[in-house]
Amino acid sequence: MFPSTHHTANYIGLERFLDRSNSSNYQTWSPCMEMILHQEEQWDHVDGSTTIPADPINQVAWGIKDSKVRTNLLLCMKDNQFVHAKSLTTSQEI
Repeated sequence: MFPSTHHTANYIGLERFLDRSNSSNYQTWSPCMEMILHQEEQWDHVDGSTTIPADPINQVAWGIKDSKVRTNLLLCMKDNQFVHAKSLTTSQEI
């Protein structure tokens, strides 16, 4: 259903191996994912330091970036975690 782990890591611009999140590896997956998102300059959407701007034009740009971050997070999850997170609408909610 989803790309392989190695292919997923390439998708977000990395050549390193990352196990997709499952019910037993959150303690290692989470800090690795944080580092990846820092490298991709996307962590600010996850930690909430970048919030939805008041200006409608900037809201569109914010939404596009947040959608990319959300996609990266979801693609790095195994099916048993994906089913719980897929309905969340922002990367910070995930």
